[in-house]
Formats: sequence, C-alpha cells, structure tokens
Amino acid sequence: MTTAYDDAAGRTGPDFVELYSDEIGGKTLSPGLYKWSNTVLITEDVTFSGDEDDVWIL
Repeated sequence: MTTAYDDAAGRTGPDFVELYSDEIGGKTLSPGLYKWSNTVLITEDVTFSGDEDDVWIL
C-alpha cells in the first residue's frame, strides 16, 4: 500500500483523463495513472495489459 501511494504521489499528472467517459468495462488499459471526475462503471471485465513491473493507478 505504501509503495502504491508513494508511486501515485510522485506523479506530476494523470496519463489518462476521462478515458472512455464513464464505462471502462470491456476495455483494455495500459499502465499509467487514470483520472475520472465522475462515477466510472465496470459492467464487464477490464483487461490490464502490461508486465509484472507495470503500474496502474485508477
């Protein structure tokens, strides 16, 4: 948890803003920091595409 928090806190800005608007179900997400200003629905599986050293922060 601390490692994830430190990683997020050290970033200067999101890599993706409002990606796919309000529904990420059925989508494939690459590593990075994602930011939404409203509720995000996940009605299907989300695929995280990367390797074991990559980080996804939603």
